[in-house]
Amino acid sequence: MNRLIPVLLSGLAFTITLSAQDEAVPQAEAEIPPPPEIRWTLSHEPGLITEEIRLTVACDAPDARIRFTSNGEAPTLESPLWEGEFPVDETVMLRFIAVAQDDTIVSRHGAAYLFIEPELAEEFSSNLPVVVVDSFGINLTYEDEKNSRSPKRPVWAVFLEAEPESKRAGFKGAPQFSGRAGMRVRGQSSTMFPKKQYSLELWDEEDDDLDAALMGFAEESDWILHAPYSDKTLMRNVLAYSWFREMGHYAVRTRYVELFYNADGDAVTHRDYVGVYVFMEKIKRDAARLPIAKLGETMISEPEISGGYIFKKDKGTFEDVHFNTRYGHQFGFVEPDEPNESQFSYLSGHLDRFERALYGPAFRHPDSGYASFIDVPSFIDVHIHVEICRNIDGFRLSTYYHKDREGKIVMGPVWDYNLSLGNTTMRGGEYPNGWYHHTIDRREYTYFDRLFDDPAFELQHWDRYFELRQSVFETGKLMRQIDAIAAELGEAQQRNFDRWPILGRREWQNPPGAHRRRTHGAEVAWLKDWLRRRLEWMDRQFAPPPIIHYQGQPLSADSGLVLSLPDHAATTSNLPRIFYTLDGADPRSEQGQPSTMAASVRPGKTARIDAQATTLKARSFDGRHWGALASAPLVVNPSLASTSLARGSGNGISPWILGLTVLALASLLVRFARRFTSPK
Repeated sequence: MNRLIPVLLSGLAFTITLSAQDEAVPQAEAEIPPPPEIRWTLSHEPGLITEEIRLTVACDAPDARIRFTSNGEAPTLESPLWEGEFPVDETVMLRFIAVAQDDTIVSRHGAAYLFIEPELAEEFSSNLPVVVVDSFGINLTYEDEKNSRSPKRPVWAVFLEAEPESKRAGFKGAPQFSGRAGMRVRGQSSTMFPKKQYSLELWDEEDDDLDAALMGFAEESDWILHAPYSDKTLMRNVLAYSWFREMGHYAVRTRYVELFYNADGDAVTHRDYVGVYVFMEKIKRDAARLPIAKLGETMISEPEISGGYIFKKDKGTFEDVHFNTRYGHQFGFVEPDEPNESQFSYLSGHLDRFERALYGPAFRHPDSGYASFIDVPSFIDVHIHVEICRNIDGFRLSTYYHKDREGKIVMGPVWDYNLSLGNTTMRGGEYPNGWYHHTIDRREYTYFDRLFDDPAFELQHWDRYFELRQSVFETGKLMRQIDAIAAELGEAQQRNFDRWPILGRREWQNPPGAHRRRTHGAEVAWLKDWLRRRLEWMDRQFAPPPIIHYQGQPLSADSGLVLSLPDHAATTSNLPRIFYTLDGADPRSEQGQPSTMAASVRPGKTARIDAQATTLKARSFDGRHWGALASAPLVVNPSLASTSLARGSGNGISPWILGLTVLALASLLVRFARRFTSPK
């Protein structure tokens, strides 16, 4: 006879059927629902106050008692009971527990009230969002150990967006977010500056991560308060990240804010203003950041173990789980930050296999060479990005990679561009001319020394560069973009430099002439001039794309387009020809020679268009070196054909070709006749 025995295990209800042979067969039934969430009610929303409040607190846990602390420590069963009202007339962090009759803690809650000096609350407003952080008497400014694993201190953070009508942010508005967080000083070289930057991680009452949507960004718990200091434009990182996103890749999103950081435990005053900061995302795996697969702790075999990984080449990597490759590159794990042994072996082994392919004799083979391991376009885009900005940390430091499950190694996102765009005297970074990568050794120039041994990689690199020069890095667009950011900062930068009076003073790594640049506008103008000259120099380092003299107008099937080269075109001693196709194919064959389908003209001459033309692609070629690719979609309208073409002969021979043939024959007859009629 079978017996049914109900069992409760890990929140699931089962019925075990015992047969006559006593064999147990679990049969899953409905999952037991979690207990209802306990709601807390506070008479005043946590956040900023300018006068005394009388706080009352309640929760809907049946017959529960509330115990609390007012010093930020987690309450216990020995903490005071909450009774009636609690007067709050100064900054305080309150933490609560709801305790059942059997002394079980059934819920936790917390609230902080940051006292704002009334005069400050009345007077201060900004066109930028305002952030207030209070660490309740613990000054994090001096806890600047260069270790990404240093613990975070408990803080309370309040985020205030601009009011819809006034377009101003201040202390009187309702906060977008007010809650617990952990914070620490972050950075490497930047820790020497008095204006510190911080890692901020939102916490719940259990000190676990708390996701929240801040400043219009997707929900997450990990954020950064970046402090531009020696970059007196305040915009180099913001520009660099926005450009990389415009190139089609993920880079951290940014918002300018003005930050008040109170560390003394008293009221927030003007003295707690620390300037213009960049609130931004932290690089991590997330659907709205790097959307790669999550690599679980128990994943040890293919295909799961193949991704996703985020790893980096940087200073301080020895603090992370790291490995060295066979060619001497050291990489640190970012995600997972604590890989299991199989995951560690997989990624380090995969990099070793990639390096063997890259530095092997068949490295250009499409199926077994370097391209079978890496996402080539991402490597090209990072290289272009680093060199345009002349980021002297690029390639060798602050360099991220990621690999999704069953995917290739992707380079990026870009990171840490404060020592770029001329803002450094290291490695010639102050000069707009010259290659940054010529100032570093082969090991620091991670993998690119070998990649550029492949002519196809080099050509693809320059094709992309000149393509971007017409869009993301078009000079006029860049100048307008910089001006727009400068206008956004116009008001707040004055307060920033009142707090940090460094304009007209040379700070660490500032390029020569800093003493003459006494305003934010002068720093911005210098940046714009440097960038303009940088791009002009880079334009001259490779044979540019031909100019296709075409405005998109409909063409007749017997028309032509003039193909020319820019005046600054890099040429060799051989006068180049321009090879072109009309069907969208590259005029350069995979073997490096002109395609059999390509025609050619001298620069300044006319390329003939036929009725089947769809896209004109053109390159210059001097017999040894190819130039960058130009491309233009064509609009061919057969009804616009000339009369002679429209009257084409029935046998398909173009009258235009037939006419040329007749003229040539006539010329030969005339020359033949003259031989017999000329005087001897």
